[in-house]
Parts: sequence; structure tokens; C-alpha cells
Amino acid sequence: MSTLSKAFVWINLLLGVAFLAVSCVLFAQQQDWKGAYNTAVTERNTALKSAEDQNRKLAEALTQSANQVTDLNAKVSSKETEIQGIQSNVDILTKQLKGEETKYTALDGNLTQLTENMKRAQADLDNTHKLAADLEAAKKIAEKNNADAQDKVVKLTEDIADLKLNIDTLTKDINKKTKDMAAKDTMLGVYKKSFPTFVPPKDGVMPPPIDAKVEEVNAELGIVVLSVGSEDKVEHGFTFYVYRDSNYIGQVEVDKIYASKSSARINGAMSKDKIQPGDGATTRLGSF
Repeated sequence: MSTLSKAFVWINLLLGVAFLAVSCVLFAQQQDWKGAYNTAVTERNTALKSAEDQNRKLAEALTQSANQVTDLNAKVSSKETEIQGIQSNVDILTKQLKGEETKYTALDGNLTQLTENMKRAQADLDNTHKLAADLEAAKKIAEKNNADAQDKVVKLTEDIADLKLNIDTLTKDINKKTKDMAAKDTMLGVYKKSFPTFVPPKDGVMPPPIDAKVEEVNAELGIVVLSVGSEDKVEHGFTFYVYRDSNYIGQVEVDKIYASKSSARINGAMSKDKIQPGDGATTRLGSF
């Protein structure tokens, strides 16, 4: 049943109820039933006409509403079509989203792996920096050791040069001493020929090279005074060879020593001439 029919039934029902109510009132008041009936019919007709008018207006309104509902249904259909299209797009987007989620999951896994790789790379970089620092420290130590080694090489080179110089000096000294010994041997040969009783000084009392002058001579006591003493490293028992103008005169042996003087006994067996003040004296055999 349509809405308009339902409204019409309700209106008739209301009119019947109203008529019944009026009839009851008239009966109670014992009025003229016919007049009341006519009045009621008139009122009923008026009410029906009014109801018809209202029904017509309502029908128009319902028609308009139905048209609006039809339009709304059309719009709803259109919207439903749009919604279906949107739903299709949503489904497509959902699939795309799932695909993107899959890609995101893969990317997230890749990012996790990349993060781990970066951590390992950072650890390797830290180890590399530490190794570089250790190498730099080792390089500095090596440079210092190299510098020390170079200093040692320079020092050794200097020491070698000094040793070579010392060797050269020693070689010269040896050569000189060899020549001196050869000269001494020659002089000893000459002395032995001139003085058969000549005895050369023992090695234990071989004096250093000392030159002196004969300052005083006591021929009776056989003693001379020499111009050198303990300050000149003269020791007891040293033999001095006396000469004059590069000629051998004789030899004396130190007996007493003072600071700057010393006395020596004349060895008469080894004298070729009388010793005089002013004669030279030396411990270096063959140097005159």
C-alpha cells in the first residue's frame, strides 16, 4: 500500500470517528437527527473536500518527493557507479599498496642489511684509522731509529776517521820509533866499538825523552848537577848522555832528585872527554 492510500485511510477513519462522536452528542441532546445528519454530511463533505485538497497537495508533494526520490535514486546510482569505480581504484591501489608494502619490506630488509654493512664498514674504518695511527707511530719510531742510526753511522764514521788518524799517527810513531831504534842500534854499535864495557839501559828504566844542561861539575867527587828534576819527570837511575857540539862526551846516572834539579854520578868508563858546565845532556840515545 502506498503512502497516499495509507493517508487517505487514516483520514476516512478520523472522519468516521468524528461523525460517530457528533452523532453520539446529538443523540444525547435529542436533537433532530436529520438536520444533524445533514449538517454532519455537509461538514463531512467539507472535510472530505478539505481532505481531498490536502490529499491532492499531499499527492503533489508525494509526487514531487517521488520525483526527488527518483532523482536521488539516479544520483545514488551514479554515486554507486562512482563508488564502484572508486572501489575498483581502491582495489587497484590496495594491490599497488601491497606491492609497495612488499617492496617496502624488501627495502626495509635491504636497509637493515645496508645498516649492518655500514656498521661493519665503520668498524673496518675505525680499525683502518687505528692501523694508520699505529703505522704513523711505527713510522715515527722508525724515523727516530733511522735518525739514531744515522747519528750512530756519523759517530762511527767519525770514530773510524779518528781511528784512521790514530792509526796513521801510531804508524808514524812506530816508523819514527823504528828509525829511532835503528839509530839507537847503530849508536849502540858505535858505543860498543868505542867502549867495550858499555851496557845499554834496561827496558824497565828506559827514561822518557828529557833534555837538560850540565850546570855544575865536581870532578873530584865525580858528580854533575843537571837543570832538570822531578818536575821534569826525572827518576832515580835515569841515564843522561852528555854531548858538546853534537859530539859525545860521556854519560851520567841520576843519583839524587830535587824539584827542578838533580845530581848524577859520572860514568868514567863511558866518558871520552871531561864533562864541563854548559854541556848538553839528554836521555835520548843517538839524538845528538
